[in-house]
Amino acid sequence: MAVSISGWENWLERLYNLRRDKSGSHERPHKPVLLLSIIDLLDRGVISRNEVPLSDELVATFKRYFAVVCRENDQPTIQNPFFHLCGDKFWRLVPVVGERDIYQQGATAGAPSVAELRRRVVYGKFDDGMWQLLSEPVAGSKASSSAAVSACRRFSAATSACNASIYTPRQRL
Repeated sequence: MAVSISGWENWLERLYNLRRDKSGSHERPHKPVLLLSIIDLLDRGVISRNEVPLSDELVATFKRYFAVVCRENDQPTIQNPFFHLCGDKFWRLVPVVGERDIYQQGATAGAPSVAELRRRVVYGKFDDGMWQLLSEPVAGSKASSSAAVSACRRFSAATSACNASIYTPRQRL
């Protein structure tokens, strides 16, 4: 099922309004970089279902993009966006059987470590509407990469880095 223009605009607006950590006037790039990393894995076929584990591949991809857009005292801490993206209400963490939800709405404490997230969380999952947008072949790839690049553009001084050739969307089969 195709995503309508109004649906795409709604999700793009949600990406523009990500809740972000700030250091002075600098908005941290972690959440847009995580989203761009997930899109990259989706386009490469590493992710094919709405199940995003905190895998070594995701961590490596995140660090690669982060190195391009970081500044000031930014650190490539993937656990922060993986955990705190839940507060934007289109991402949730699916707990391991027998574990309770690790994210509590309104949580302001730091994110658990990568090791703890891997121990307690099976994967992260998008709301159906966001997943539909991200997983739609070709048009979804272009729309989602555009949304992620737009998020980086708005929230990072490294606009040119986001537009660099580190990310080239591929047509999904």
